[in-house]
Amino acid sequence: MQPALKIVFVPPPGGPAPVSGIPRTEGGALRKGYWQTHHAFEIGHGLRKDEHKVVFSTPFTKAPNVIVSLNGLDSSHAHNLRIRVYTKNVTNLGFTAVYETWHDTKIYEVNASWIAIGN
Repeated sequence: MQPALKIVFVPPPGGPAPVSGIPRTEGGALRKGYWQTHHAFEIGHGLRKDEHKVVFSTPFTKAPNVIVSLNGLDSSHAHNLRIRVYTKNVTNLGFTAVYETWHDTKIYEVNASWIAIGN
């Protein structure tokens, strides 16, 4: 007989102290708009990058694992679509989300979600 499934709720930052051995999580949404800003994502060519710095509401004890994913995009239909989103400089205090496009792609807005898992 298999044991019953146990579901554990991890409270949000600022809530009750976490139970020992259960990771802490924090997440959020990011949005960067470029429409009519003359930003390189809207009008440029070649490799272009933009960054979005995120600060955790409460520091982790050490750098957590951070997952970032694209969840919305507005782009020109006249050009091929090329986009990457990834993290860099992950510390216990926060991280930087990086948006990257290249060639002749025109990006007007990027939306991403993220989750950090650690202690």
